[in-house]
Amino acid sequence: GAVRGRVSAGPRSAKTLLAGSVVLRAVGSHLPFVEVLLVQTFIPFMLYFAPTPGGSGFAEGLSTLTMWMYVAPVLIPIYTLVWRFVLIWFTVVMGFIVFSAWMRRGLKGIEVPDI
Repeated sequence: GAVRGRVSAGPRSAKTLLAGSVVLRAVGSHLPFVEVLLVQTFIPFMLYFAPTPGGSGFAEGLSTLTMWMYVAPVLIPIYTLVWRFVLIWFTVVMGFIVFSAWMRRGLKGIEVPDI
């Protein structure tokens, strides 16, 4: 129970903390990894104080505000879209791939009785 929860928390938090570095590299900015990681650590902490359910909209604004010094103003909308894609849609797609593989493997082991 408790150990399993701690083990699964790592990958769950990793995508949030690494998203900034991945997106900055995608828009052509190569900053020190540790510096970006420290700034990205601030975002999940602040989401606990978000006034909207799930931090909807708040997370994007907060990410933009914390990364404005690293991203050119012209690239801010692109940064925000790619950041959200990495956090949400990449996770959804990867989860679908893993889940469907588990289902295919599990369904092959089910025997259907003859009627």
